[in-house]
Amino acid sequence: MALQSIERLAKEIAKLPGIGEKTAFRLAMHFFYGDDIHRESFASALKDLKTDVVFCRVCGNLSTNELCDICSDEKRDRSILCVVARYADLLAIEQTGEYRGRYHLLHGLIAPIKGVSIRDIRLKELFERVDKETPSEIILAFDAGIEGDTTANYIVKMLAGKQTVSRIAYGISMGSDIENADVHSLSRSMMNRTVLR
Repeated sequence: MALQSIERLAKEIAKLPGIGEKTAFRLAMHFFYGDDIHRESFASALKDLKTDVVFCRVCGNLSTNELCDICSDEKRDRSILCVVARYADLLAIEQTGEYRGRYHLLHGLIAPIKGVSIRDIRLKELFERVDKETPSEIILAFDAGIEGDTTANYIVKMLAGKQTVSRIAYGISMGSDIENADVHSLSRSMMNRTVLR
């Protein structure tokens, strides 16, 4: 009976992204051998995840209030709107300390192969928000790739002529050698080159 419980926990852990069966089993055993306080604390954190965290009613950011900290911050630049696919993308941009505008989270990208359509992500909310708030610039911060390109192209088409729409540059990372860059990154670097004079 105990083995079934451990195997069941390991199977659930293995469903998490990036965790294989061996790691999942090792984590399940960690919980088994760990103390009761740690197990209870972990279980409580999982339980509270869906009751304490909500989506911001304006941007879709994760929040503990109806309005997230960014949307309620009067010092943020309201003329710029950065559109991201995921919460992790927002966090990465915030960590740079370079951006002081607002955000809009789509919670995904258009991906027909995966069954994700225009209606499955927060595009309707984006267009309604743009019409209402009329930001002067919209920055699209999506991963480089087919899904990011498809979503960006759709947004540009729908917002044709209304606002300035830009997309973050992609290419060779700082400190990388050109000879070691992959073809796609090098291609992006050439397309997104900057005029120096």
